[in-house]
Amino acid sequence: MESYQIRRREILAEIITEYIDDDDYSGRRIYEELISVLACEVQGREEASKKALEVRELLLGYSFPVEFPKQYEI
Repeated sequence: MESYQIRRREILAEIITEYIDDDDYSGRRIYEELISVLACEVQGREEASKKALEVRELLLGYSFPVEFPKQYEI
């Protein structure tokens, strides 16, 4: 299970890196893409919607500051 979680995080990092490396995307546009994807998830499954809403609120700065688990510290 842990290896799956690590791989899933690596996939997310790869996707974010693709956006960052694309000269057609500004930081603002990447942010807007994230919010847009989460909005689509909110319209989808109900249980996923709760998580998507929470992630969206965190991205929008609600419940800040966020305390990161030690494994995510840089």
